[in-house]
Parts: sequence; structure tokens; C-alpha cells
Amino acid sequence: MEQQLPEKLRAELDAPAPAVQTSLSDIMRRGLRRRRLRQTGSAAVSLAVVAGVGVLAMTLGGKDTRLNQPAEPTGVATTTAGVWPQANLPEHVPYGTWTPASTAPPPPGFPQVAIPLCDSDTGGWLDFPEAKVPAAFGEQVVAKLRAAAPKSSIGVLTPDMPPKASRSYGLRVDIRDPAGVGSLWIRAGSFTDTPLTQANRQAYAEGNCRPPQRTLLQDGTVLQIYPYRAMEPYQTLTQTLVIYRPDGRLYSISQWSDGSVDVRPDPKQPSMWERIGKGRGTLPLTEQQLAAVGIGVAGS
Repeated sequence: MEQQLPEKLRAELDAPAPAVQTSLSDIMRRGLRRRRLRQTGSAAVSLAVVAGVGVLAMTLGGKDTRLNQPAEPTGVATTTAGVWPQANLPEHVPYGTWTPASTAPPPPGFPQVAIPLCDSDTGGWLDFPEAKVPAAFGEQVVAKLRAAAPKSSIGVLTPDMPPKASRSYGLRVDIRDPAGVGSLWIRAGSFTDTPLTQANRQAYAEGNCRPPQRTLLQDGTVLQIYPYRAMEPYQTLTQTLVIYRPDGRLYSISQWSDGSVDVRPDPKQPSMWERIGKGRGTLPLTEQQLAAVGIGVAGS
């Protein structure tokens, strides 16, 4: 069956896209393990906790990718085309829109977004057991990151949780350029199905309206990049790439528009992060750079 996987996925990528379908409305709740919370009604908003930082998590499912570019010093961002074909899956019809502003509005100069609200009805991130990211894999990610973003200053790997946390499975690293400081977060897990089946199951796990962009490696590894999301406070941007390997290993690599300078251990709960900085107005990497990092480490 694994030998047939490349042919199946290539056939899927070459096939015409199916008609748009409407699905049930819900919003994913994202925590360290990206917890989901079912919502009803077009005005529903889910309170999320990302590494202990309270945010309102929404998904940008539209086709405007201007914020998916590192900002110039002026804060002006440009447009980039997708790096891989979209998975041959239905687009979801938004049931409303949302603009980050209810807890802390975007600072002056941040390109403001209006977020189409869609569902995550095909499975969330709790579908896989979380595992500790091997240090060697983290170092490989940093090496590929330096190669993909040679004009950015790349920091050192640190645990994704504060020192007083009971455990920390993931890793994070800062990315600095003239627009400010962002970061890359790395998580790991496992699954028991084929890479393509698991990728399809989690195709809308980010609450995205559009199917993820997807590609296939010779060994059957599936990689997919999700549309970027916007969250609060201020206007935090994030975008995730997931690697599904034939041996059942899964790696999630996410870029964020805030970095270590924007968080500190919460004085009231030192095992969690407290958000103190506004971050930057754009993501630190382009989709092409994020894809290059994923491709570079996918076979590791």
C-alpha cells in the first residue's frame, strides 16, 4: 500500500478541484496540544491558550497572502504565490468574519486583517500523541532555517515552556530582521495511519477555509502548509507546516509574529508564559522559506 501512496497523491494533486461545499461551523481551540472547542453561531469566538498566553484564535482562509512576507522597515508587505498545489479537497464557505481588536487592537502600522470564519470538522491536533522533539532534529531545523533566511538573525533553540514548567516537549527559536522579532516553534508526535490519510484527516485542523498546500516526497512523506491565522492580543500571526512521515512520525513547524522578547513567565503562574510585547506586523518567513525548511528536514 505504501508503494502506491506517491501515485495516489500525485493523482490527487493533478485532479480538478471539487465544488465548494458548506460545512458545520466551529472554531478550533488551540493550546499546547491545540485543544478544540465546538462553537455555534456566526459570532462565536473561541478563547485559546497558546503556550500559556491567552489569545482569541481565528483562521485566515482568504487568498490574500500579503502578511505572509517579512515586512520591510516601512512595514509594507508584498504578495507571494503558493509554493505547492492545494490538496484536492473542498473549500469551506465562511460563515462570518472577524478582525482582531477585542482585547488589544493591532498597533499603528500593523496591516489589519478581516478573518473569514470556517470550521475544523475533519480532525484536530489531539488526534496524535505528542512526543518530545529530538534535539538533533531541532538543530537540523535551525540549520535549514539559516539557509532559507540568510538575511535574518537566527537565535538559539530553547524549550517552548518556561523553566518552571513540569515538562516541555517542544522547541522554539527566534527569527530577527529589520521588521522585528518572530519565532519558529517545533513540535513532534506520531500517528498510525498512512501519511496521506492522516494529512487528509487534519486538512482543516487549523480552522482554515482553504485546503492546505501539499507536496509529496519520493519516500511517501507528505508535507502540507496551512493558510496563516490571526490571533489576539494585538494581532498575532501564525502559520503551520506539518510533516507526515511513512514511519508514523509527525513534525509540526509553526512560524509566529512574536518572539521571546514578547513573553515572560507569568508572575502568578510561572509555569506558563505571559504576553508582554506587541510582536511584529508580519510573519518572519515567506511561505517559500517555510517550505524550504520543511523540505530540508523532512527526511531526517
